[in-house]
Amino acid sequence: MSGSDKELRDEDLRALGRSAAELSHELRNLLVGVVAEADLLAAGQSKDPRAAAGRIRAAAISCKALVDDVLALSRREPLPDESVQLGAFLEDLRDGFFRKRGSEIVLSLPSEEAWILGRRAALHRLLLNLLRNADQAAPEGAIEVTLDRLGRRHRITIRDEGPGVPADLAEKIFDPFYSSGKKGGTGLGLALARRVAEEHGGRLELDAGSEGGACFVLELPAAERPEPQPGPSRDDGDRGSGLRLLCIDDDETTRETYRMILGLEGHDVDCARDGKTALELAARRDHDVVLLDLRLPDMKAEQLVEDLKKVDPTLSDRIIFATGDLMNEESRRFLARAGRPYLAKPFRIEDLRLAIELMTRD
Repeated sequence: MSGSDKELRDEDLRALGRSAAELSHELRNLLVGVVAEADLLAAGQSKDPRAAAGRIRAAAISCKALVDDVLALSRREPLPDESVQLGAFLEDLRDGFFRKRGSEIVLSLPSEEAWILGRRAALHRLLLNLLRNADQAAPEGAIEVTLDRLGRRHRITIRDEGPGVPADLAEKIFDPFYSSGKKGGTGLGLALARRVAEEHGGRLELDAGSEGGACFVLELPAAERPEPQPGPSRDDGDRGSGLRLLCIDDDETTRETYRMILGLEGHDVDCARDGKTALELAARRDHDVVLLDLRLPDMKAEQLVEDLKKVDPTLSDRIIFATGDLMNEESRRFLARAGRPYLAKPFRIEDLRLAIELMTRD
């Protein structure tokens, strides 16, 4: 190993050590309340069990978000190849954000459609991080989102009505684990957003000359409108108001969670613990959506997908993967090849609902 290679390796190890230390610090802080609340609940000493459960849930969600952001920041994703209409994408994001937070979002779109090539999940995370950042800066104020065209690039500006960002912090806010004193968050949102922008051949900057709040500018390469593709046709039969879902997971708790949550949503849920049972269920009944864990006891997910195609050629277009193994290189390569939506375990009920909604939207 040359001297320069050793220096690069040593610097990588030091950076990894710093990140691990920061991650450990943040997780320990979040878990303090979880352990204390759980101890009180176990001893029957909690004054308000419902409120305690809510605080434990909030802390668990924050832990998941922190781990998800660290994993996303530490890996390079494959090149984007999915056509995304930015106007419609921003409208969906605005509507979903408004339903959850109630913030006023003023959206300005061009008269012509704006297309890019990108990964929807990554772009959703990028823009959602920017909206959350704006909402935290001014919870009672409006958020202005503008989309326009600059030559061969599309530009999205997101402006809030908060106090703005001091000039000396304009670059620091993009550093991993940097915190400007805001409560909540992982300290990785802006670092991850910039990484995603760069992976898409774009850039994300803070407009330092902006007055009256912070203004983030995202630029992404423009793409041509794709040729329309015919969607799969099938006879749905009489389904009523709900969907018919096939949930495949070897973990009993996960299957029961699917059955409980989706049943409450009015859906008809079939569950299978392995590939063989899943194929039998798929052969007997038609399903609108398949939730498939990557690790099954009797076969690989890739093989099951091919076998499901033999049962119903259109079924592979309705699969949502679920996994807790995103650090595994084989899993990441498979998800990249499959090009299907996926949920990272543990996922929130809202994430599950959104994935199913997007899968079944006309």
